[in-house]
Amino acid sequence: MQQVVGKTMTVISARVVAVQDKTCTVEITSGLKLTDVRLMPTLNTSTNEFVITPKVDSEVLLLSVAGDLSNLVVVSVDEVESIRYVFQDTEFIIDGLTGKVKLSNATTDLKSIFSDLITAIKQITVSTLDGPSGTPLPPTITALNVVQNKINSLLQ
Repeated sequence: MQQVVGKTMTVISARVVAVQDKTCTVEITSGLKLTDVRLMPTLNTSTNEFVITPKVDSEVLLLSVAGDLSNLVVVSVDEVESIRYVFQDTEFIIDGLTGKVKLSNATTDLKSIFSDLITAIKQITVSTLDGPSGTPLPPTITALNVVQNKINSLLQ
């Protein structure tokens, strides 16, 4: 491998002790704790990113490009706490702690769209020969409230 890429790369098994945004603290087999282990290949200022956050106390594999304990990056996780994907104005988050999902862009999010739709259906009236109908009957409103609660339990 060293002849191909010009460096000695080392893979290290570790346990996650803490997570801080885009880095984590891990403990390797010897008991040594390592801080500032990256969850992304590089910590740049780009707003476009894909971050898999490992669960605390789960096992991860680290890669050391330099072959030592500096400049480490997580390359594999056993248990995922969250996944965050951002590309320009679009954001997609799966949050394992809350069990919720978020999909949004610069102008709206999926939860708001569904909420607005439920509100519009609750207020719907239909033109008839006798004039406009009333709003939906109580059983329909109850069913829509059930749907709204399910949306709220799934989406952020």
